[in-house]
Amino acid sequence: MLFVNGIDECDGNGLKIKNIRPLQNLAIAQMQGTKNLKNQMKSSNPKIAFLSVLFLLGILGSCSKDSEISIDTPTTKPLIRSFSFLASNNEQLTEDVYLDIKGKTIEGVLPTSNNAENLIATFIFDGAAVYVNDTEQVSGLSQNNFNVPVSYTVRTNEGESKSYRVTLINKIDEPE
Repeated sequence: MLFVNGIDECDGNGLKIKNIRPLQNLAIAQMQGTKNLKNQMKSSNPKIAFLSVLFLLGILGSCSKDSEISIDTPTTKPLIRSFSFLASNNEQLTEDVYLDIKGKTIEGVLPTSNNAENLIATFIFDGAAVYVNDTEQVSGLSQNNFNVPVSYTVRTNEGESKSYRVTLINKIDEPE
């Protein structure tokens, strides 16, 4: 007998079905080419199969893509995941510079004695936006003067924030 044991939900993109074991068994038997297929087909009542198909079509037809779906997203903690200066965004650099993140400190070493006045940072973060002195930053576009430490603040939509102190050292200034 072909039947659907339960419907989970209509999510606007299709139908989620809880248990279609008899349909799965029929499909498996068909793929394996066993004699069980003939037995399953004989034991299935054609009227029930037809009504099951009509039932499914009716439910699928009532499932509209225009229906509104609410998705609860977990609250995001403000976090900078990675921070770098890419040579492709900073013509004064000959190679990419990746900084280390430890707690609320982000530090890195420039490979040569470079002017860090107009560097463009590339960063990945969790939150709504990143700011330097209340100016929103865009990864790969915003320029800042990194000759002095810069404070980056990540803010969430929920009002949480976390600040990081970004410090760059020239390789020639690095203690040995």
